[in-house]
This record gives sequence, C-alpha cells and structure tokens, in this order.
Amino acid sequence: MKNNKPIVAIDLPIDGKGGGLYMSNLRVMNSSLNQHYEFKSFVYDSRLGKGISIKRIFDIKKQLKEINPDIVHFAGLQLAGFHMALACKLAGIKNTVVTVHGFSGEAIGFNPLKKIILTYLIEPLTLLLSKKIYGVSEYVVSRKVVRLFSYKCLGVIYNFPPALHITTNKNSIREELGLSSEAIIGVSVARITKDKGYHILDEAILNFKDQKNLKFIIVGQGDYLETMTDKLRDQIKNKQVFLLGYREDIDTILSGCDFFILPTLHETLSMALLEASMQKLALIASKTGGVPEIIEDNNNGLLVPPGNVQALANAILKIHNDHKMRDHFGENAYKRVKEKFSIKNIEFKIDKVYQTLLSNK
Repeated sequence: MKNNKPIVAIDLPIDGKGGGLYMSNLRVMNSSLNQHYEFKSFVYDSRLGKGISIKRIFDIKKQLKEINPDIVHFAGLQLAGFHMALACKLAGIKNTVVTVHGFSGEAIGFNPLKKIILTYLIEPLTLLLSKKIYGVSEYVVSRKVVRLFSYKCLGVIYNFPPALHITTNKNSIREELGLSSEAIIGVSVARITKDKGYHILDEAILNFKDQKNLKFIIVGQGDYLETMTDKLRDQIKNKQVFLLGYREDIDTILSGCDFFILPTLHETLSMALLEASMQKLALIASKTGGVPEIIEDNNNGLLVPPGNVQALANAILKIHNDHKMRDHFGENAYKRVKEKFSIKNIEFKIDKVYQTLLSNK
C-alpha cells in the first residue's frame, strides 16, 4: 500500500556506478525532495541482451509494476532511454519525465549506421513516448531533436552539484603517492576514453617530461586506459604521472590537487567540473557543449579548443606557472557553482516538474 507521498521511480544503471547519469539520479533521490516524494530505484541492466532487447524492456516493466509509481523519472536518451520509455508504456505508466543528458550522434568511433538509427529514429521516439522532457544544459535544449518536442520540454534544470565534503587531511593523496607539498598537481577524473579526449591529454603531458614539480593524477577506467599507460610509461615510472583507476575517494583526491583538466571532445554538462569547482580547483577544459556554462574563460578557468594538443599544453603551463591565477580561478569556480548551480533552485524546478505531472494525472 502506498503512503501519502507520491512514489517516484528513478533508474540507476547497473554498470554506471560513479558515472554522471548514476550520480545525478542518486543526488535527486538523496535531496530534500525526499521529504515530499518517496523515491524508489529500478535497475537498467545492460547485460540483458544486445541492441534493442526484449529482455531489458520486460525486466524494467516487471520492476515498475512492482514499484507501482506515480511518476517514472529516467535519465538519458540513446538506447537506454528508449528501453525505459517503451517499458513505461507497456506498464501503463503515463507520468514519465526524461532528463536529456547527451546524444548518440556525438559519440566517437560509433558504428555510423547505428548512429543514424539512434539519432533519427530511436532518440526522437524516446522523446515522443515521454510525457515531459528537460535538459541538463542550455546546450541540450538548443539541439534540434529537443526543439522538435518543445511543447513538452520544461527547459533547463542543471545537475545537482556534489555536497561539499570537508577533507581533514588535504595532503593525504600527496602522502599516498609520495609527492611533496611543493609539487603542482593537475588532476583529471572521467571515463578514460577518446570521447573524453584522453588521447589529447596524454600527448599534452608528453610535453612536460622536464617539468619535475608538475605532476598529473588521472582517475577513472575506460577502453583507452591501457594505451594511455603505454604512451606515458616513462613518466609513470618517474612518478610524474599517476593512473589510479577507479576510486571512490574523489573529494579527497581533488582536495590535494591544484587544478583540474577535462580534455573532452563533447560534453553536455560535466559533473566532474562541478566536483572540482566545489574543491576550489582552477579549471581547464574544452570549449564544447555545455562546458562554457560552467567555465567562464579567464575567470574560473581556461577554455581550449577541443582536440588541440598544443592549446591544452599551453593552458596547463599557464596555470602551472601562476599560483595567483590558480587561487583566483579556484575561488571563482567555487562561487560560480554555489550561485549558478543552487541546490535549492534545482530542487524547486524538479518539484515543479513532478507537480505538473501529478496535476495532469
């Protein structure tokens, strides 16, 4: 039996723990909205079949039938979004809202035929099947496929920034890796893939073999990690570059570093940049997608053209050489997130989405 709170079912992808979609949905569930809504998670299991999977669709349908929600709130387009939108229809759930994070057409190395099918058929169908839509950035809602469904789009609602975790020992990552307090550390956290631009970052890092006090910490896993390890083998051996793989203590790692690097080739809105901003790190990132909605060039960080090795290397050197700039950018990064990505404002907007759906019911 339902209690007097409306039930909202939210997806948590089984293979996405720690990723942007997973964390954004988890932060919705853990926000103060849980005082007014009962959040229940359902699992999107990518292991159940390939392509358009009947197994996945019916598994989601079964989960939703058991939850019996008033609203289903799911993230993303691509194939996952289509599976969830169709499962909602089959389960007879009308009150659905999809958060648009990204688009298949922007992926690198994706099968061209699949990209066409997803871009021009699957993703529009997902939006058509959904009751309401909102995007995580101005960039997202400006895209043609979203504008096509402007009559059901509720505008922009940014991702929740992370809560500020006060780290008692900011030198812990330095102590762990044997780095001195004088070392200037650039850190990057993401999936280690070409989409995220790590084949650009490793080329840039190769320029700094002689900069003994400049260190790089790379956190994450992905299909480019092995190649990156091979390319930077000498600098890894000399303890200039540290590839840490998957870590859960991201706040602790960030708090011991000096600046953050995101070399991505496409991005709708970066959770990693928000996390770095909360730790008052100066930012360097590609000028693409929704990134300029976080970074104001020469105010809280530096924007570089995506895919440009020399521009990225120049930005790293500039930040490395100027500690006053690092401090200034870091303070401004923190202020910008607190102001533009206000948790109360985000909660208010999501609550308004839910109330719109419930009033329609």
